[in-house]
Amino acid sequence: VNNFGVRELLECFIRIAPSPRPSTTQTRNVEPAEEKFTGFIFKIQANMNPAHRDRLAFFRVCSGTFQRGMSVTLSRTGKTMKLSQSTQLMANDRETVDTAIAGDIIGIYDSGNFQIGDTLTDRKEKLFFEPLPTFPPELFARVRPVNSLKAKQFQKGVQQLAQEGAIQVYHNEFNDVILGAVGQLQFEVFQYRLENEYNSEIRMEPLDYQVARWVAPGSPKDVKDYVVPRSTLVYDHFERPILLFANQYTLNNFMQKNPEVKLVEALE
Repeated sequence: VNNFGVRELLECFIRIAPSPRPSTTQTRNVEPAEEKFTGFIFKIQANMNPAHRDRLAFFRVCSGTFQRGMSVTLSRTGKTMKLSQSTQLMANDRETVDTAIAGDIIGIYDSGNFQIGDTLTDRKEKLFFEPLPTFPPELFARVRPVNSLKAKQFQKGVQQLAQEGAIQVYHNEFNDVILGAVGQLQFEVFQYRLENEYNSEIRMEPLDYQVARWVAPGSPKDVKDYVVPRSTLVYDHFERPILLFANQYTLNNFMQKNPEVKLVEALE
């Protein structure tokens, strides 16, 4: 109450928390004591300051030293960019960060260049840190804007919230927006943020599917041929096909009839 004991609690965490540990990439481990800078983006948050509609990407420094204004390479695209606006947050307070070392968390302003899981580095070596774990959704819903005149705000809100990773967004062949979530709360947060941050009231229609499986690359026939009763085909934001099934029984029945089709719970 009234912040009593909060500072002491945080200082205790600092004392007992472990020091930075090696970070795993797809090729090797990155040691925190290495001289070269590397960082991993683990969160993206839009509209943290409603007055400015800003968007921050949060990354953890994995090795080396971060210097404000330094040039880094985004491994996913090979693009070089300058990190001139960097900040640290504590509750509602923001503070410009000039330097940071392994283990520190930094927020950088993002104009749409970053995705969750991106690797930043100032070295010529191309590194990709291991992706964050993902969980297949079990609840699905179709969403539409109540007011068709606000379709632009609706599309912008859906796109930005999908990039944050707060909820999984798909589309079908009719370009309907389909949401996938692990729990009902994700739908409620999505609806609240669209209405309050993007001024877009939505209508949400639950869908009778419980299981999602990505169709692995190299499938032997047209994906549309896989659709069976009590299943449907959607696509993620990378345009990768996903089959939604009504339940595990429907999935098992499908696999028995189509053993040549490889379905996976997630794709990197």
